[in-house]
Amino acid sequence: MEKRTKFSIGYYIMALVGLFALQSQFLMSPPPEISYSTFRSYLSEGKIQNIEIGREYLKGATLSDTGDESTASFRVRRISDDALIADRQTQNVEYRVIDDTNWLLEFVGVRLLPFTLLAAVWMFLYIRMSSSRPMTFGKYKTEVYNEQD
Repeated sequence: MEKRTKFSIGYYIMALVGLFALQSQFLMSPPPEISYSTFRSYLSEGKIQNIEIGREYLKGATLSDTGDESTASFRVRRISDDALIADRQTQNVEYRVIDDTNWLLEFVGVRLLPFTLLAAVWMFLYIRMSSSRPMTFGKYKTEVYNEQD
């Protein structure tokens, strides 16, 4: 009887979901960047609906001029501005603090890279020390000569 390979649709679905997640994470275009002066003018005119405060950027949505519910996204480089807090509160702008760190870069740089380097050094030393004599690196190159020769 012939062996048939089992076809599991679950693995293909998980692979597709994983690919879509990676695509949305890395290929998603950021919202357009506006100048800080434009941001301040939008804030004083009451055109900003909400703000997300990140480590490097302020992200948010502006209300449209037509009066309907549509919004446009933007981002601004964050600078130190003490008057911004008071202006947000007087304009009743909803704001929240977000963590905008790159988790993949942090995982690779902080956790995976040091472990990989440590494992590579350990493997190198293990291979070099696996000769018949302990603590000898490389080949034993001495020769024994007979005194009568």
